[in-house]
Amino acid sequence: QVATQHQLSIDDLNPHNFVVPKFAARAEGIREALEVGRGFALLGGYPVHAHTYEENVVAFAGLCSHLGQISLQTSAGAKVIDVVDKGVPWDASHRGYDSRAALNFHTDGADVAGLMCLSVGAVGGDSFVASASALYNAVASARPDLLALLAVGFHHHRRGEQPRGESPISPLPLPVFSFHNGLVHCCYNRNAIDWAVKEGVVLSDEQVQALDLMEELVNKSDVAYRHRLGVGDMSFVNNYAVLHARGAYQDDDNATRHLIRLWVNSDDSVRLGPTLQNLYTPAQARYQLG
Repeated sequence: QVATQHQLSIDDLNPHNFVVPKFAARAEGIREALEVGRGFALLGGYPVHAHTYEENVVAFAGLCSHLGQISLQTSAGAKVIDVVDKGVPWDASHRGYDSRAALNFHTDGADVAGLMCLSVGAVGGDSFVASASALYNAVASARPDLLALLAVGFHHHRRGEQPRGESPISPLPLPVFSFHNGLVHCCYNRNAIDWAVKEGVVLSDEQVQALDLMEELVNKSDVAYRHRLGVGDMSFVNNYAVLHARGAYQDDDNATRHLIRLWVNSDDSVRLGPTLQNLYTPAQARYQLG
């Protein structure tokens, strides 16, 4: 009855007015897992079919409010993103959630990315997660000489989310790997880097080698974990501790994939490095670059 008992705006939701006693203790465990554990958590079995779309959004947002503050995801101010196939390509003009294309490993903008599955497609759409720490160690073992380049990072394309008159390229490079409170902080999106190159950013041969190595290592079976979200499932990832990816999918007349995505920021997050959120919601940047 969680969804039907609350008619609050997403902006109003917090653990004090969205009280779910059975979830409160679990939320503490999820926060611990995200911050100092595996950086990834799954919940299953929410009865989405018993509620309207609006009720499911409120329910998911209410649960996410126990993890932190629900954040903007676009320059237009969207806090709720519907992950559905809108028939557009995944390119520099579109965000990946509007496409059914495969999305290679990347990090999102806020501290935590949450997904709730409302329905599944006909084919594909598997999800993948990979530990940033495991990836860092793999790079350090294979090519330690490239770590310094990854620490400097790369310019990213802003995907049309920049204010009018600003460059589509990030003003500063974002470090792929940095350390905060002794923990690895990862910020990575190869496609956004490649799209910046098409806008004139020049990469050295060593920088390309570093990016190619990242792609090779993160896709190895001993680094990546594969799973599939079912109806009513929720997933949460710490964007700086875990990279995630999605396989291509296909809908048909009987099955349409539909997920809700929320971004959550936490004031007491232990990883305080730069984030891609600065590129997509500059007025609401979680952390300042530089």
